[in-house]
Amino acid sequence: MKVRIILFFLVFNSINAQETFLNVSIKNKESLGNINNAHVIDNKENNALFVFLEEAKTTYGYEYNQNKELELELVSKGLKRKFKTIIGSAIDGHKVRLIETNKKQTKYASILFDFKNNITEELTYNFKLSPYDYYLQSYSYKNTCYMYTYNSQSNKLCKWTFLIDGSIKQKFYSLEGNYSWVNPSSKNHFHKEFQKVNNRLPNNLSITSKPYKMYEYDDSFKWTLDDNSGYTLIIDFKAPEFSPEFSRISNPKIEANSPKTNSYIFENKIAQVVSNSSQLAFVIKNLSDEKIIKSISVSKKDTIDFKNGPILQEGSAYSFGSTRKIEKTSKFLRKMSSDKNGISIYPMDDKYRVTIGGIRPQSSGGGMMMPGFGGMPIGQFGAFTMSYNPTAFAYGAYGYNGSTRIECLFDSDFSHLQGEIPENVFDKIDAYKNNLIENSESVFSIGNQILYGNYYPSKKQYVLISFK
Repeated sequence: MKVRIILFFLVFNSINAQETFLNVSIKNKESLGNINNAHVIDNKENNALFVFLEEAKTTYGYEYNQNKELELELVSKGLKRKFKTIIGSAIDGHKVRLIETNKKQTKYASILFDFKNNITEELTYNFKLSPYDYYLQSYSYKNTCYMYTYNSQSNKLCKWTFLIDGSIKQKFYSLEGNYSWVNPSSKNHFHKEFQKVNNRLPNNLSITSKPYKMYEYDDSFKWTLDDNSGYTLIIDFKAPEFSPEFSRISNPKIEANSPKTNSYIFENKIAQVVSNSSQLAFVIKNLSDEKIIKSISVSKKDTIDFKNGPILQEGSAYSFGSTRKIEKTSKFLRKMSSDKNGISIYPMDDKYRVTIGGIRPQSSGGGMMMPGFGGMPIGQFGAFTMSYNPTAFAYGAYGYNGSTRIECLFDSDFSHLQGEIPENVFDKIDAYKNNLIENSESVFSIGNQILYGNYYPSKKQYVLISFK
């Protein structure tokens, strides 16, 4: 009995050890309706924080200083909502401009929130993307939002610069000429949106198995393309110009033909995985000089001695959506290489949690479900979060990914560690909210903290809890 009591208090204290980061009170809220969306934006120039809480026809905006003290607030009514997907923001002092697009990503608009003058203005831009233009991704930096598109007729990238004053600039980059050494089939690279990845989070394979990924940093970002079995193509964009710089890193070699390949960038390293039905190889390299830090290879006849636990298959038609265990390495390799493979690495103090496996499309017809956000399909939820809040997307996808995978634990030198894998930040959020009534919940990444937000209608408060 004493042991049970001690365990109860340990778990209770662990769940309740989180801190309240911010409590947003909607003092002037008139309707009894719920909050539909919440956005938290940090101003990296002065550590100010902007919070936007949206109802159907009203937006409540709040500006907090670096000490999380409320400085200014405003209420905006009657804004047009046909542009429902936020792709980025521009910040200048007490002004925030949110850049938005329609469902088809062909038309664009923005909303300016001027907190000092208590003004909200909506602007519809007078351009429309053609059927040959493809939205790739966006990046927010200081008082500017950059958007990148690709034109399949001209084989050019276009950088759209959205400024805080509402003006737009364009600059084009040809993928021919100076970039002619890029695979001649490069036109096939840029027909799909890049998946934004916050590599400080425990991303699962539904995200990391994507062949086109984007990693954001304070003053730069990277695109990785894994649609060539021989190498990972990396495109760097650095301040102040954010022009593309191309490089590539060769993949490890395996004996058979038609391998599946993928990569994952974390810290200053890159992990690359190559697999087919007979063999698996993965390496970890320094990004700067491509020096190999760790290299592991497994054949279908081998025992996988670096995994912590069984081989897991999730979403099988034979297990009715649950998770079952697989015994044979050969079956694992066959399933992980049948469609898309992937690797994810999550730093945890002085250890690394490594997930390796593959994803197959689920046949539910409604898109992959996201238990973390009330069972909303990823396809529906991702339209909003993939560009603007990849943290929420990662958390929403965390609970279920329809994968065949192994989970591994390595030390700081990438030597395998025995034992159970520790819980991560998403596990802690799940434990915290276990007894909550969820309303307009979301997850945000601010600095080195992960924030879980939830709305409490009876108190008219949106509360942000910090998880480090």
